[in-house]
Amino acid sequence: MDTELIEIRSYRSLFRFNRRLFRFGEYRLPVPGGIPTRSIGYAAAALVAVAVLSRLPAIGVLVTAIPWQVRWLAAPVFIAWALSTQEFQGRPPHVAGWRMLAWSCGPRWVRRFKRITNPMAATSILDDLTITPDLNTSEARPGRIHGPATVITRYTVQMRDRTRDREVDIFPTGSDVPLSENNTITVPEGATLIIHPN
Repeated sequence: MDTELIEIRSYRSLFRFNRRLFRFGEYRLPVPGGIPTRSIGYAAAALVAVAVLSRLPAIGVLVTAIPWQVRWLAAPVFIAWALSTQEFQGRPPHVAGWRMLAWSCGPRWVRRFKRITNPMAATSILDDLTITPDLNTSEARPGRIHGPATVITRYTVQMRDRTRDREVDIFPTGSDVPLSENNTITVPEGATLIIHPN
């Protein structure tokens, strides 16, 4: 006996009921398959939006200039139909819009169920910081140093100043001979020193 396999992409489709309206009392609606109940909600919301926009000082003049057949009948029906046929990642438009609003207003960083500030935005003032190659390679590590800062190099480097971008590039020459006098590079506030590898 052959059995037809049904692919289930989400359990949401199993437990979500698509409620439809087929009749008003004894009157059966002349719509095949009925009308989704959320379409009625969308149409009601569109009517409320039209009524509110019609009373606004500037936009109201433009809205009232539209024929009443379009303003009160065609537009709400079209909006209800368009929203009823669309889904965003499996969610109806009103649910997706509410989730997006809750996400935009909600916290981005949470610790112990409490809102905190972005930990990556925290800065601290460092004292002298020594950066040297590790034991695996003698090449300098790439990095960025934001001013204000003072950088001291013990080996020969090549510099390229990009004044317009407020950035300075330094390229190690690969020389293993230390300089007799260290190079001092001053990075002003708002500028960036970019260290490139060998």
